[in-house]
Amino acid sequence: DALPIATFSLGDILTDFKYHSFRLAEEDRLRLWQALHELEGPTRDILDFVFFQDLTQTETAHRLGLSPMTVSRKIKSGLRQLWHILDAPV
Repeated sequence: DALPIATFSLGDILTDFKYHSFRLAEEDRLRLWQALHELEGPTRDILDFVFFQDLTQTETAHRLGLSPMTVSRKIKSGLRQLWHILDAPV
């Protein structure tokens, strides 16, 4: 009886570190997106404006009709919530 012939290539065996790194970055981005959607709307909006749209806390406060202090507090609490969500086992 003949032994089965391997049906994989050298490319299947060797690790493509750039692709692996890209895939991990995509997984991280997906986890962050899911975690953001677990936050309450106003907190999620504030984090979006400050970290993804590059607005200052003052610009964010003005846009949302809030005080800069409220924005600052929401950022701190939102980041704390994100850490808690992302630290949970997957």
